[in-house]
Amino acid sequence: MGEKLIRFGYFPLVCIFSELVLRLCIYRGFPEGTVAAVFAAAGLGCVWNLLTLCFSPVLNRIFFYLGSAIVGIYACVQLIYFTVFNRFFSIRLAMTVGTDVLDFKDQIFQTIGSRWYGIVLLLTPLLLRIVLDIGKKGFRKLELSGLLWNCSGTLLSCLAFFFLLLSGGKEAFSPWDLYFHEWEASLGTQQLGFFVAAGKDVKNVFSEDEEDYEDILLQDIEELNPATGKVTPIAIPTRAVMTPEPGHTGENVPTGPGENQEDEYGKPTEVPAPTPTPVLYQVQYDFDELAQGEKNETIRNLHLYFGSQEASACNEYTGMFEGYNLIMLTAEGFSPWAVDKELTPTLYKMTHSGFVFENFYTPLWYTSTSDGEYVACTGLLPDGSNSMSRSAENDMRLAFGNQFAKEGYKTLAYHNHTYTYYNRHLSHPNLGYTYKGIGNGLKLPTDCWPRSDYEMMQATVPEYIGQEPFHVYYMTVSGHMSYTFVDNTMSNRNRSVVKEMPYSDNARAYLACNYELEKALTYLLEELEKAGIAERTVIALSADHYPYGLDKMYIDELAGHEVEENFELYKNHFILWCAGMEETVTVSKYCSSLDIAPTIANLFGLSYDSRLYMGTDILSDKEGFVIFDNKSFLTDCVAYDAKTRKATSLTGEEISKEYLERKILEVKQKFAASKGTLVNDYYSYLPKLSE
Repeated sequence: MGEKLIRFGYFPLVCIFSELVLRLCIYRGFPEGTVAAVFAAAGLGCVWNLLTLCFSPVLNRIFFYLGSAIVGIYACVQLIYFTVFNRFFSIRLAMTVGTDVLDFKDQIFQTIGSRWYGIVLLLTPLLLRIVLDIGKKGFRKLELSGLLWNCSGTLLSCLAFFFLLLSGGKEAFSPWDLYFHEWEASLGTQQLGFFVAAGKDVKNVFSEDEEDYEDILLQDIEELNPATGKVTPIAIPTRAVMTPEPGHTGENVPTGPGENQEDEYGKPTEVPAPTPTPVLYQVQYDFDELAQGEKNETIRNLHLYFGSQEASACNEYTGMFEGYNLIMLTAEGFSPWAVDKELTPTLYKMTHSGFVFENFYTPLWYTSTSDGEYVACTGLLPDGSNSMSRSAENDMRLAFGNQFAKEGYKTLAYHNHTYTYYNRHLSHPNLGYTYKGIGNGLKLPTDCWPRSDYEMMQATVPEYIGQEPFHVYYMTVSGHMSYTFVDNTMSNRNRSVVKEMPYSDNARAYLACNYELEKALTYLLEELEKAGIAERTVIALSADHYPYGLDKMYIDELAGHEVEENFELYKNHFILWCAGMEETVTVSKYCSSLDIAPTIANLFGLSYDSRLYMGTDILSDKEGFVIFDNKSFLTDCVAYDAKTRKATSLTGEEISKEYLERKILEVKQKFAASKGTLVNDYYSYLPKLSE
């Protein structure tokens, strides 16, 4: 009986134990969803138990120790990976980035050292069982009654799990919604547990491209045909390139159209209707017509979705920088805390003049840096599987490299790290750039980690400064973790610059490595001035993500207060600056890196369809909208936290249920449309307007 109890209870208890230890180490407690996660872990443990009960003693022993090793090692990998990258490990992601993660082996070993207690706890059940089993035979096949008891435990665990799903309701981002409809890794892991997340991850390796997102895309643009009982898409009127502004009737018109007046001879005459002021919208395609002629149902649904979106209107900033040069940077680990009036005068000037965005956010996405690039460069939301790498074989006509190349620009891209990292050697040429990194043409004088942004500027600026017009893209690396004076060459190089700063060593190390970006931009501006082209060169800089490698206590230290973690942590600068701007333009609208692409496209007068972007032109009259990876969002009037499913008014006015539901649906649809665009190579189905 004792052996049976041990064998029945071992795996459920080990899975439950691992779940609780991971939650304690990662969440620093037991957040909402812990009970459901415990039952899910117990159910998985019971299922694996079957493999250790049904066969010969040899096979039972093999399955037993194999299962024990998988659970222990998986839990340790999750703990280490999350500590280093602030994201959960994914098999699907590992398949796309390969061994790139090993570039961070120093940080991984440091994490193993700092998290040793969690690792020891997670491996204790396996080690303890090995010790207790020494010299014992055991593992014989159990009788039918024993197997039935195990199956009963599995059934009861699963029933309890699904009861908890039901008890949480079925609204958006509830446990039920996450499990059956809208899986999202960070929310799902918290609400349902690490082992449910592991199951979803394994499933997505084989079937994620088959995910049915069409139902989400067509919500609110469908109606039921009573004659057939089938859902029929509503006919969406296509917005013309030039249409009158709704409600505009002209100014100072004393009489309505068609009313009779008398001429100078007393004869009645008809007054012509006033001509409405036209409004130009950023549109290119007739999606309704494309949908009618499309046989592929998925592509047809995407046509219908994009056709239903409201296009952005041209505004006073449309074409403001037409014909100018553009230098765009994604700055590794950049944040507001890296900007100081005395320490970084160039960064300070550029964040406080030109266009100043007071409420700009840089969300942290699943593939951190690569996803940060993808969002800024494409205006699409990532799908959690290294979207930039997956786009390498797609038609990426909206990417700036391709758009500016079509306008006759010289288009170059540089990265001062290994050129193959995140498969940039495949994705960036497909974005329209001649691409150089370390190993395929970019040579820097210092071989170190991280490499110098300043040295990258010195090596690359001469390649384009005299060849206007040009568009150049940089992915920097000097601001990368770890933020210490021992493991970060840039921090150590600039240590003397920050030695008098009133902060701890880790905080000063972060400032020191970002000082290399200050040097790089200072050099760049000087060279543009020398060449006489500073006034017609635009610099756009955003971060890939906030510096998640810097412990929260040091972020609070640099900020001077405790930084709120749901939203404020992601607040950042977006530099959009040109020496030729005579006045500073301050924008208070809520906006994010998702809005960079349409904003720049409008400023440079590019030809594009604004409905294909998931973000919007920040300078348009559209409502501000910031979307985070876990489906939380900010608008100009509400902050919605998807983890708690709570909305907070930002204006003091009551938020209507209808408004909130509409914005939640918009978030879901934007993720679905982005995934559909990436997975199906959607742009390749659009006609090439130049043909």
